[in-house]
Amino acid sequence: LLRDSVSMKIQPNGDTYNTVMGGWLKSNKPEAQEQIEDTLQKMQTSFANGNEDAKPDRVSINTVMAAFRKNGGTSSTALEQAIEMRDSMQSEYSITPDTVTNNILVDSWCKSRRPDAPERVVELLDVME
Repeated sequence: LLRDSVSMKIQPNGDTYNTVMGGWLKSNKPEAQEQIEDTLQKMQTSFANGNEDAKPDRVSINTVMAAFRKNGGTSSTALEQAIEMRDSMQSEYSITPDTVTNNILVDSWCKSRRPDAPERVVELLDVME
């Protein structure tokens, strides 16, 4: 659908992009992370090109963050990417994190095995409170 949207003369909306990303998140295919990030990029490009209905939303960002957590395992890089995604959603799209966003980050911190993880989780919980 996304590939053929121009020839079909349709403009995918946020739900379309989110559904595609959600499907990739549920898959166990090795290319899932790349496909999710590619879909988000297409969504952002579509929005930047005037498709107001393609504006990334909380579901979009949470899906990408969950993919970093799922596909990055316990790596610090995955955690940093998730934090970067949260920060960019606030600055670029004025999307405030919700409980799901924060739960993804808490889970990512807990699995990171970083020595500063307990303190960072407490800081995040303080912000949530």
